[in-house]
Amino acid sequence: MSTDLDELQESMSQGQWGEACRWAIEQQLQVARYFGAKRFVPVDSAQVGAEVGTMGEAGIEWVEKLARAGGRFRIPALTAACSVDFKRATRYGVAQAQVDQETRLHQALQQMGCIDTSTCINYQTVSPPRFRQHLAWGDTGAVAFANGVAGARSNYEAGPASIAAALTGMVPAYGFHLEENRLATRVFEVDAPLLGTADWSALGAWVGREIADYWTVPAVVVPDANPGIDEC
Repeated sequence: MSTDLDELQESMSQGQWGEACRWAIEQQLQVARYFGAKRFVPVDSAQVGAEVGTMGEAGIEWVEKLARAGGRFRIPALTAACSVDFKRATRYGVAQAQVDQETRLHQALQQMGCIDTSTCINYQTVSPPRFRQHLAWGDTGAVAFANGVAGARSNYEAGPASIAAALTGMVPAYGFHLEENRLATRVFEVDAPLLGTADWSALGAWVGREIADYWTVPAVVVPDANPGIDEC
């Protein structure tokens, strides 16, 4: 299945916006073909992984390569949680090699325009999602909140995918960006009282274990409940 490209997307794929942007749109086109996406959809922000424990040296060098190639983010991009508290690294006994790696990664991301927030709960602090807003977020909890509580639209964008989205300002229109994939496919009705954050957390963990599938959309029905943002 082919993916329709507009004039901007065509120019990106031809390298007119630089090598980093050309890589990004080509990577996204491969994703689009795999999932059968017919078009792209603009996104308002990206949430980028910035943790050396998952990226490793190879991932850091790759991000540095994009920055050296002149990569610039077209939309607001925020860093998710990282593995180093730079102000307290010595106190906590963090190895200097890990501090150096994390520093390199953050410097490369900032060079491309990333906002260094270092949090996985950006939806509670600096970037609350809005209803029907399209996003390219990567943290599982943030994506679940954006989709399930705020009614925004985001797939789980892994490290390279979120960086690609930040470089192009768009994502392939598939998955939870499409209305037909957002309807509940399994309903959980709860008739037990939920007395606090621990009960809501236990409910969420149980629902997750019950479905254990990316495309299942659970609807949790709790009569007369009024959970706050921490319970959600």
